[in-house]
Amino acid sequence: MKKIDLHVHSKYSEHPSEWFLQRLGAAESYTEPDLIFNLAKQNGMDFVTITDHNRIEGSFLLKQKYPNEVITGIETTAYFPEDGCKVHILLFGINEKQYDTLQKLREDIYQLRDWIKSEKIAYSVSHPLYSVNGKLNLTHLEKLILLFDVFEGLNAGRASIHNEVWVDVLRNIDKNIIEQLYDKYKIEPFGEDSHIKAFTGGSDDHAGIFVGKGYTLVDANNAEGVLEKIRDKKISFAGKHNDFKSLAFTVYKVAYDFSRSKNGKVNPLMESIFESILRRKKSISFVNKVKIWHAKRKDRIAGFILTLIENLKKKNEKDKLEIFYEDITNISDTFIKELFESFEKNLKHADFLNLIKNTISSFAGIFLSVPFFSAFKHLHQDRDLLDTFRKKFKNNLTSDKKILWFTDTINDLNGVSITLSKIALEAYHKNKNLKIVTSLDEDDCSKFLPNLINLKHIYKFRLPYYEQYVLKIPSILKTLQQLQDFIPDEIYVSTPGPVGLIGLLMSKIFSVRCIGIFHTDFKRQAEKIVEDETLVTLLDNFVKWFYNSCDIIEVPSAEYINILKNEGFEENKLRLFKRGIDLDTFAFKPEGKKFIEEKFGIKEGLNLLYVGRISKDKNIDFILDVYKELIKSNSLINLIMVGDGPYLEELKNKYRSLNNIVFTGKIENKFLPYVYSASHIFLFPSTTDTFGMAVLEAQACGLPAIVSDKGGPKNIIIDGKTGFISEANNLSNWLEKTNVLLNMIQNNPSMYLQFREASRKNVEENYNLEEAIEKIFSY
Repeated sequence: MKKIDLHVHSKYSEHPSEWFLQRLGAAESYTEPDLIFNLAKQNGMDFVTITDHNRIEGSFLLKQKYPNEVITGIETTAYFPEDGCKVHILLFGINEKQYDTLQKLREDIYQLRDWIKSEKIAYSVSHPLYSVNGKLNLTHLEKLILLFDVFEGLNAGRASIHNEVWVDVLRNIDKNIIEQLYDKYKIEPFGEDSHIKAFTGGSDDHAGIFVGKGYTLVDANNAEGVLEKIRDKKISFAGKHNDFKSLAFTVYKVAYDFSRSKNGKVNPLMESIFESILRRKKSISFVNKVKIWHAKRKDRIAGFILTLIENLKKKNEKDKLEIFYEDITNISDTFIKELFESFEKNLKHADFLNLIKNTISSFAGIFLSVPFFSAFKHLHQDRDLLDTFRKKFKNNLTSDKKILWFTDTINDLNGVSITLSKIALEAYHKNKNLKIVTSLDEDDCSKFLPNLINLKHIYKFRLPYYEQYVLKIPSILKTLQQLQDFIPDEIYVSTPGPVGLIGLLMSKIFSVRCIGIFHTDFKRQAEKIVEDETLVTLLDNFVKWFYNSCDIIEVPSAEYINILKNEGFEENKLRLFKRGIDLDTFAFKPEGKKFIEEKFGIKEGLNLLYVGRISKDKNIDFILDVYKELIKSNSLINLIMVGDGPYLEELKNKYRSLNNIVFTGKIENKFLPYVYSASHIFLFPSTTDTFGMAVLEAQACGLPAIVSDKGGPKNIIIDGKTGFISEANNLSNWLEKTNVLLNMIQNNPSMYLQFREASRKNVEENYNLEEAIEKIFSY
């Protein structure tokens, strides 16, 4: 079998589709036709073609020089006349007269197809699932199936999933499908056996780097024989796909070629890099060494790049692209780290001017990494179209759904962490394809969730006013490398921190839907603990921007959907996030009384309980006010405060004289049901919680609760049946409701038992974790 790369670009391809090159004003390629011929031959190709966009000059030049080994080619842009949708079609073996005719006919893909058929021109439809101008949809794809019989089965410049889905679907098309499509569109199929499709392969190379990486296999001894085999659909494809790193390097290479062509010279740093990678030179010229030394004195980035060049000199050929990526990652990480160091320092001192200044200065280093993001996005473009096409013809999407769930907190004692941990474990045990993406220290990671992806962080710092929270800043380029093989169907983000921001970014470059979960009302929390109104406003604006950037905003309670509507969140994006709880873990434990006696020395009395973060934004002082009033008439009431937080030590000192208050600190999740089961009333006065996971846990353990009438927890309680909803910060109202339950416990235990049973039943009927998981994985 002979080999030919049927998709290669030379300097005659002028208009780039890649964002980075468009911004530079560069052409799509600067590769000389002769270099393409030599590279193709070096890489084992028996025949050579060039397929420039709507131009034939490079192909004709080679054909004149090597008539027996070159096939003329072009990648023409054709249009569906009904809506202007562009499609790229590779044509082979055409002459000048045919080229002139082609330029007129390509404005109408139907006329072009008929001409291709009448002239018996060998062809292949390029990257069929790639929308060239954003107009391609399922209708166009179905029409293409009728119009043509030969398609690219391997385009090395596209993600493997695009090629594989297209080939898989078309190999399984039968005559019935062709007839159904004909009845629908009244387009004559290309031939009598149009249900049989053929596939070509090509590198789609633009920089003279990967020529021959993807290719077509054909049993032919001459150029005309190759064309005949393509027409007869007696071809196959082979080769490898590029990844985002190699495609990004293509962009760097084209940018480098652009600089040389435009200015007649190139930055000595860039020249040395490409000499090191592409031209196999073992040393840098003396002149360039002087220029680099001079640049290094003036420019920090030059110093980083000089290290990159030296690293490339030491490595063998196959390692050089990896070294290039690693060093660009280190440059980017250094500037990102410095940016967050500035953020931490200037935020503490409220020096926003200096923060802006340092942010701008970091752009130069971060800009070097842009081609990697651009390449990643290019590979995964048009995911919606791919999924629509696959679902239409294969109908196998539901079982394949893959989710990446990003969060900045997963191992803390808070509602977000507990909720995600339960969802992740339940999904894992049910063999659901879900990965939690977070950033933990290695010691924490080794003993945590089995379906966790841990992003390596380059910097971490404690949040002002939330000292127990450590924000970790992952390396963005290392994250790309970690996630490149897990191609999600959806991305969830639970926190608007650094990891959440990466999740939002990944949804854009993976081209998948992003669902933001509004777990925490940061604005209301900040208002309780931060005195600087400017900082509260900045935080509010950032959080609003973050969630409005998501495709869907899921909110844990109907109450908070209404709150967010009134605060400027995009109403059409708001949905209810169905919560669930592990009903086996959170259930009444008869051993609870023994547990709190052994653990905390609580032997007798009625137990009031609070579970959550010990912070002023949780309205903790109000609980103590209620408790102090209650013990005036009943000294056998205990108050158990479970949790950790910035306000804990101050509270301990403030109430050390009250012996019946127990501050437990943080308790492992598995022991919480015992504390709930040993308690009599759960108090949760917070007005800033969007849901109140602790309230749900208490109810699941059969513990009646009293909650505030502001925020999400009131949606969990059935007022008067599983607890009471009390007026926020109204001491007399809270005392009244609490005394109702206390009197019930002492004087009407059967009614109190009804409250406990109703609490459990409410959770069983409305907060089933399995149902919540199924909703997440349904389409």
